[in-house]
Amino acid sequence: MTILALENVHKVYTSRLKSQHTHALDGVSMELEKGEFVAIMGESGSGKSTLLNLLACFDDTSEGAIYIQDKNIVAMKEEEKALYRREHIGFVFQDFSLLDSLSAEDNILLPCILSQKDLKEKRKYLQKLCHTLHIEDLLKRFPYELSGGQQQRVAIARALINEPDILLADEPSGALDSKSSMQLLELLCALQKQGQSILMVTHSPLAASYAQRVAFLKDGKIIQEIYSGEDNRETFYNRIVHMLSVQESRDLHEY
Repeated sequence: MTILALENVHKVYTSRLKSQHTHALDGVSMELEKGEFVAIMGESGSGKSTLLNLLACFDDTSEGAIYIQDKNIVAMKEEEKALYRREHIGFVFQDFSLLDSLSAEDNILLPCILSQKDLKEKRKYLQKLCHTLHIEDLLKRFPYELSGGQQQRVAIARALINEPDILLADEPSGALDSKSSMQLLELLCALQKQGQSILMVTHSPLAASYAQRVAFLKDGKIIQEIYSGEDNRETFYNRIVHMLSVQESRDLHEY
């Protein structure tokens, strides 16, 4: 079942003087199946962050359609987008974006308060998330009392508390040490196996190797996609590295 579909999505940024146009996305079309874990890779300026911002309803497309659960979010009004984002999309940031004045538990439950959810029911769901994310002992602590890996696990719980259709992750392991990074990626895999749909942007071939599919973005276009298939993680990692080296060689040749 397709849970996300992008159809010929363009995003053009225009300078203040309207004399320069930057094509951040240039006709992107792709799909995400329910329960699939997909990584997006590309150099800085390739359009990765723009893509996530459009999917999260933080920005508007210049052209094209984005369907989530068969609803075209591009056609929604701003108030509808804000509500849809809270109800159907979870977002994990590289820098965690937790509020230091709130406990971990209150940070996690904040989206429920904004959406006026039944907190009693959400606290029950939080217990399930605590077990999956191993944060049972962290709920009463404040972000500044937590390690980077612990903060990111709390941030993931916050992104999942409203049970979103899609979890968007922007370089989720980028600010973590290698051990915490691997633990986080294993958690994402565990969430995917439980049926969570995940779209992750990353520069790291190692992080991408945890996904089931990797889409390579260049100059606002998807130029290649590869699937893990029956490969183990090491083999898939080597395939990703090979694809990146081939692309780098082509770029050098064109230069």
